[in-house]
Amino acid sequence: MCMKGIGIRQKRIVLAFLLCLFGCFFYSSCGLETIVVVVEPVTSYGNSLYSSTDPSYWFCDFVTREYENIDLPGADFVGTEVYYKIYNNYSTLLSHQSAISSVNTSSNNTAAATRVIETYSYQPLNMNPSQGTAVFVPAADFDRRVYIRLKTQKDSKGIQYRAAISYPYGDSYATYLGYTSAGNTTYLYTKSTDSWTDSAGNPVNYEDIQFVVPYRTVSGASRSFDLFDDYNTKELLNSEPIEGDADYWYTSSGFSTDYPDTYFVQLYAVGVALDTSTCSNTYSLVLNLGTIPISKK
Repeated sequence: MCMKGIGIRQKRIVLAFLLCLFGCFFYSSCGLETIVVVVEPVTSYGNSLYSSTDPSYWFCDFVTREYENIDLPGADFVGTEVYYKIYNNYSTLLSHQSAISSVNTSSNNTAAATRVIETYSYQPLNMNPSQGTAVFVPAADFDRRVYIRLKTQKDSKGIQYRAAISYPYGDSYATYLGYTSAGNTTYLYTKSTDSWTDSAGNPVNYEDIQFVVPYRTVSGASRSFDLFDDYNTKELLNSEPIEGDADYWYTSSGFSTDYPDTYFVQLYAVGVALDTSTCSNTYSLVLNLGTIPISKK
């Protein structure tokens, strides 16, 4: 098959597919089995707790593990997925956290990811506008720090923090996903000069940037994480979850007594690889990214 003229990611997909076909034939013929062990993402940065009240902590900040997953025996690394679930009761959330943590060990391999994805039906975090990627952070063969803020926070003085997604993210420079009328783009923030430039290197005003933002994954409609429509937009996309939503774990007793009118968004990151012997995805251990509280103002 000629690969001239196609990009690196397209080549990876083609090679993974061919390897998958070969692997399925080889292993079904020879009866051999390879256990794929995907290296999990890591973090050395603080994360939000369900009880946190300071908006400055309401974000996710972690590092993908890609270099270690370049040459996986029997698999092709796809990238890093972020899964989330909305809870209206923190006691239920803590119970699920404990159950996931109890099997999140190397001896259990993919058991924690299975519990997140299948048992508790966590959903992959979406983006608006869509980036058209198979996972939240597609593989790039080098580790990247990732920053996620689910919703914009304002106070009496204006915007405190804007909903955004950034990778690679760093203390000196950060690349944020954005968009213009022409389509998806990126914006570079330089801390030393407190300045922003577009993908062509042209200066831009922070207020003019349109950030790609995290969105809920709900069938049939677009939904943001502005669950209480804080800014009175009257738009359906800024609305509370309802019983039956795929990303919502509804507890009939209602909101937690200590946290009235408060939802909790729990997030996990997990490495994803294509197992070439089964032609299906396999997963790393999961990384707890923290819990973002969303309260009615």
